[in-house]
Amino acid sequence: VMGSLGNSSLGITSRDCRFRTWSDDGNPDNDDLALRSDSPCIDSGGDVTLYGVTRDIAGASRPVNGTGGAYAQYDRGAYEYQQ
Repeated sequence: VMGSLGNSSLGITSRDCRFRTWSDDGNPDNDDLALRSDSPCIDSGGDVTLYGVTRDIAGASRPVNGTGGAYAQYDRGAYEYQQ
């Protein structure tokens, strides 16, 4: 997740992702890396359709239109935002 979020052209870092819970203590058991509704990672990921990605790490469908735009786009990270 960290590597996919380090896109300096968008200025998104792990601290800016607005995860549900991000403790920054190095213990992944304290984190919930699903995206909050105000995350800049929603609908800002690359198209990974050619790689056969149709589900996120929790098994939810992706992509999902999380911003109300004209069409669905992939979110950055392991979880697709579900409204």
